[in-house]
Amino acid sequence: MSDIEKLELKTEIKSAIVYQKGVQITQTGSINLSNGEQLIKISNLPETLDKESIRVKGLGNGKIINISVEFNSKKEYKTKEYKKLNDEREKLEKEIKKYQIELDRTKELIEKIKKIESEFYDNWAKAYALGEVDLSNFDEFYAQINKNYTDKIDKVESLEDKLKELKIEIQVIQNKISKLGPIEEVHNFYEININVNVLEKGAFDIELRYTMFEAWWTPFYDAVLIENKARLTVMANVYNRTGLDWKNIELEISTASLKPIKLIKPEPLILKEHIPYAAKADMAPKKKAKMPLSATRATTGFFADGNIADDDSGIVVEKLAAEMEAEPMPDITETYAEVSENIGVQSFKIPDLIDIPSDKNPHPVNLTVQELETEKKYFWSSAISENVIIRDTLINGDLLLLAGNVKIYFKEEFLGETSIPLIAPKEKFKLGTRVSYDLKIDKKLVNRTKIKKPIKGILKNSYEHKITIKNLNKVSEELTIYDKIPHSSSENIKVEIIEINLEPTKKELGVLKWKLNTKGLNEKTIQYKYNVEYKKDIIITPSLP
Repeated sequence: MSDIEKLELKTEIKSAIVYQKGVQITQTGSINLSNGEQLIKISNLPETLDKESIRVKGLGNGKIINISVEFNSKKEYKTKEYKKLNDEREKLEKEIKKYQIELDRTKELIEKIKKIESEFYDNWAKAYALGEVDLSNFDEFYAQINKNYTDKIDKVESLEDKLKELKIEIQVIQNKISKLGPIEEVHNFYEININVNVLEKGAFDIELRYTMFEAWWTPFYDAVLIENKARLTVMANVYNRTGLDWKNIELEISTASLKPIKLIKPEPLILKEHIPYAAKADMAPKKKAKMPLSATRATTGFFADGNIADDDSGIVVEKLAAEMEAEPMPDITETYAEVSENIGVQSFKIPDLIDIPSDKNPHPVNLTVQELETEKKYFWSSAISENVIIRDTLINGDLLLLAGNVKIYFKEEFLGETSIPLIAPKEKFKLGTRVSYDLKIDKKLVNRTKIKKPIKGILKNSYEHKITIKNLNKVSEELTIYDKIPHSSSENIKVEIIEINLEPTKKELGVLKWKLNTKGLNEKTIQYKYNVEYKKDIIITPSLP
């Protein structure tokens, strides 16, 4: 095969499948081949690709005999970058030289003006004393020489400012040159050699696939809450740090991960009695022999695509997630991705070709939108009695929602941003806590009585409260009310509810909780009365109201 001339094939990135961690890239190219055995070379593949993930297939009248992958390196020279920056630097240096000459010449003229002015004053004084000149000549000369002097000073300042700007520009260029590093550098890359037996000459289409771990995506969401519905938009921030610019490619986002999932068995937790004295030499525990690396691996591992590790060998039997044939679902909308699902793994095919450069920035793309059913619940607490709170419980659809940030809107109003954990299909999750004015709830102290004279050394305070609920907007959802009364942790202080018109759903440490059905309710009152009894000699903290 070494005697066969290598034909270099130029390929372009056609598509990318981005996983939660990692990306599968597909490159394609076409080449004309003549009959017989031919050797095709695909070069300059990134050094960070996973060599074991490389797959090659072709379309044409022939047969691939052999494929070899080699790791190579070559020297590269940054002559273009250096030339461009050097040309800019030389141009600036010429400008600096020109302005510096002009500045020096202007300064010389200023010195000449000063000398002429000094000589004039000396000669004019003598001539004036002899009556040869008058003051009008002096004024005219002074005005002229002062103007020339001022103009030259202004020019010096302007030239110095210009020189300062040019020197800053040169420094910027010099910094760029320094960042380029050495003119000569070593570039590492993979090269693939494909040995093909061509049965009939013609065009051959070659497809190359490989995976890298320098790309990933993270989900984020927009949730718009409306009446009994929520519109959830699923989006992805795509990060491409592969060093390859993706130009006009087909993009697919997958919830799968290239990272294998392992089952780690728990080790026994053995409790021993502590022996406070030093153990004898023959009782000292022997060092545990180190297990070989292969023995420490979990015997069974599960992957996001459903593959399982071989129990006997401990070697992972992996099938590329991207090779799973996805069964597409109908389009949701034209502006969103086509969603497909396979063994619990969802993928989103972006309908339009897209550009994603290799940089440090996130690149957002729309994935899908779904309408979710919601359940609204109202809450009120005496701790923040001025507000009635409403919160939506959303019922997820068929999608797996990965953990991410959510921006929440109530109709057109932005409520804020929160985060959600991993949400399984059909699972309920809570969003959109906000203030509601559909209900009005007031709590008042109706009566407070304090017995000043102790009876049998016991003091007693009596309190009566009333909570009034008004349904202002025909609310029919569940309302939860939280209130509290004092709770005693001392046997010398006794707290007792003596009257209540509606028994709480739950009472715990003085916190009272009621759950009310507001359907058909216009107004309702919860009224209760309690006593606090305590010995006269004790001090209560915090003090009673």
